[in-house]
Amino acid sequence: MFEKNIVVPNFSKKMKVEVENWASTNKVEVLYEQTDSDEIESGQIISQSIAAEQKIAKNEQITVQVSLGKATIIPHFGEMTKEDAMRYTDNGLIVEVKEVYNPDVIYGALISQSEYAGAKLTGMDKKVEVTYSVGRPYIDDLTLMKEKDLITYFYDFRAKGANITYSVHYVDSDLPKGSVVSSNRGSEYLEMTAHIEVYISK
Repeated sequence: MFEKNIVVPNFSKKMKVEVENWASTNKVEVLYEQTDSDEIESGQIISQSIAAEQKIAKNEQITVQVSLGKATIIPHFGEMTKEDAMRYTDNGLIVEVKEVYNPDVIYGALISQSEYAGAKLTGMDKKVEVTYSVGRPYIDDLTLMKEKDLITYFYDFRAKGANITYSVHYVDSDLPKGSVVSSNRGSEYLEMTAHIEVYISK
């Protein structure tokens, strides 16, 4: 057994590296617990299991709590609009907002959030992904749209989770070449996996 001749310093508000140096010099084992704190800056010591000025022996164990800084409490984004969520920056929180089609969830309602309401985020990487519904996919009247614009038009459906596909057929028409003459669906809500036949002036 080693003699209890190592005086424990007051680590309060000291940086973790100072504890590590002291432990290495005195051959003391330190267990680090991390927790958030509204008052103590990130990386500083909140508390210690053995009081300052107490004496311990070599190889004895001491536990210290290290601050992760002030935590961000995740709100319930279902109580916010998409626009409010995009503006939400409390305590450095980064909110990434997505919109997807969902036939079962009304437009503007929350579908999911990557961190549950009430969760605490600490450190530098405070991010949450929030997904809102844009309801059922709706297709406009495509007549007179340019063929080259169909790619981006239908890409928007897929980007928001609806597998809407289309096929192009070329027909004789008085409309300028490359213009949409007609389509089998238009000015209506679609199923999530609809296929559209588009007729283009040749």
